[in-house]
Amino acid sequence: GGRAAPGGSLVLLLSSILGIYGSYICQGYVSERISTTPYGGGGERFPSLVSLNLLQALACSLAAFLAMAVLGKKADGVKSASMMDFILPGLTSTIGPACGLLALKNISYPAQVLAKSCKMVPVMISGTIFYNKKYGFAEYVAALLIGVGIGVFSLAKSSAKAQQKLASPNKMLGYGLCVVNLFFDGYTNAKEDDVLRLKPETTSLSMMMHMNLWNVVFNGAYLAYNGELAKASAFAQKYPECATDALLFCLTGAIGQLFIYFTINTFGSLALTTITTTRKFFSVLISVVLLATPLLMGQWIGAGMVFAGLGMSIFVKATKKPKKKAT
Repeated sequence: GGRAAPGGSLVLLLSSILGIYGSYICQGYVSERISTTPYGGGGERFPSLVSLNLLQALACSLAAFLAMAVLGKKADGVKSASMMDFILPGLTSTIGPACGLLALKNISYPAQVLAKSCKMVPVMISGTIFYNKKYGFAEYVAALLIGVGIGVFSLAKSSAKAQQKLASPNKMLGYGLCVVNLFFDGYTNAKEDDVLRLKPETTSLSMMMHMNLWNVVFNGAYLAYNGELAKASAFAQKYPECATDALLFCLTGAIGQLFIYFTINTFGSLALTTITTTRKFFSVLISVVLLATPLLMGQWIGAGMVFAGLGMSIFVKATKKPKKKAT
């Protein structure tokens, strides 16, 4: 259809920004609370962070299904992807976020957010080595700022209070889990792009539904195998406030995903990157202020470098001149 009038599209962009900010800042706050806060007087912690991913995947596949029903979008075109097309990215998108959540037992939420922000560094390294890609000087500077910023942040002294909150403080393990998360996320994104290239009629909502259904299958199998689901539900019955947190985690995740797919479809991936990156900055601030995870001077310097590098990379992408296609 035709493009929306500038006024209308500004309203849409603002609603995307508010939707993504609201849902993910809230989800970040809740996920930090679930992974670091003991419930009840006895200091018990929630026993199964993976079960949160299962519940969220259920909520997201349901949300996508309902959105498709409301919008009247069918997912059965000849050139649209089937459930089986998404089995591999479905697996990697199950393992990746699980590692990211588990990292919260070992490193603070601000550390995890920053570590997951350096996605462009491995992308550029692999692009240079494997695909002979050339990047501009500014892009290398941005990547360097991000990489060094993460290094400064991770090596800087942590406050005793931030350390006390962690279930089992372990920088190597925490950052290692974030690297695994990044690696799997990178593969997931590349594979999703591949599926969309081969099956161009696939709608983003049907992709969201299929990806999350695989998450349900894989997470469900894992949790059934190790009996964590029973532990998690017993814990939630014992501490209703934990059940409320888990519900919030799922709802905010599902709403956030709908906004992300809407933003990519309407404004493209650069707009999404810009929104999600600035959102991370506010998540870190909220963690520091509301959940009292104090950062010390060295950590602020590292965080500043990371966000400066991210801002620079967004600016470079936004000002890149599109290459003219030969006619």
